[in-house]
Amino acid sequence: YTYADQQTGLPHPRPVVSDRLSALALAASHGIGVPTIHGLWRAPEEIDLSGLPDTFVLKANRSAGSRGVIPLRRQPGHPDRYEVTDDSSRSLSEAEVIAWVTTRPGLRGPWYAEEMLVGDDGSGSIPHDYKVYCFYGEIGGGFVRRTHTHFGVEGFSEGVRFRYFDHEGRDAVWRKERVDQSIPLSPQLPEILETARRLSRVAPLPFLRVDLYATTRGVVMGELTLGPGGKQYLRAEASMRPVGAQLILAAGQVYGSRLVKHRFGRGMQHACYRNAFDLALAH
Repeated sequence: YTYADQQTGLPHPRPVVSDRLSALALAASHGIGVPTIHGLWRAPEEIDLSGLPDTFVLKANRSAGSRGVIPLRRQPGHPDRYEVTDDSSRSLSEAEVIAWVTTRPGLRGPWYAEEMLVGDDGSGSIPHDYKVYCFYGEIGGGFVRRTHTHFGVEGFSEGVRFRYFDHEGRDAVWRKERVDQSIPLSPQLPEILETARRLSRVAPLPFLRVDLYATTRGVVMGELTLGPGGKQYLRAEASMRPVGAQLILAAGQVYGSRLVKHRFGRGMQHACYRNAFDLALAH
């Protein structure tokens, strides 16, 4: 892929995907819903929460997992104290909040506050996030995740539950542990899958995880991620052969679009990624 970039002179999409704010701008430019940004700060010492709405989400522009994200509600009568909007109801001072998103390893600015989204079930709770595995315009499947506490609470990882779905939104068997089929699938799931498909085409990579929310104002993007997210434990009966084939086919398509077509035309491009797909199915 890097070789294709060198030959064509086209920019690599990785810097955009790895940068939350750039990814939001990319999505917005294609008419996809994004959260409203309430504040933006270049340095930790510039962060000022006083002028923000009573509920918001504070984020580091670059981080891994939930370490650089914290959903907050200002405590009534205490303008400098904030409650984490999960079942733990932890109370933090403004200094503790800022330290949360600035001092942990791997966190990089700028830092920003975005609107607190409301799930499409109207419950007022943070919406479930849908993580969709994409292969350059094709959906391999994904999952919806439910958790009652945010990162930082003891036992957080063990408390997360998942419900998996395939490329058409049907239930899929991918893992044994921490699966909860009672997690409701949003009526917006078809739109979620189509939105993920569109985003994976405008950020041309063989694999992309697209994180989306089903909210009261429609599908809203969370972020784009280069990896599937942590360890993936798959059941033996859940054949990953089609997904493996999708990955190789997508790699061939991206490579073909950026290099083979550039040099030899569309016919050679199709031959290259067709051969890659046949090779994947043969193994």
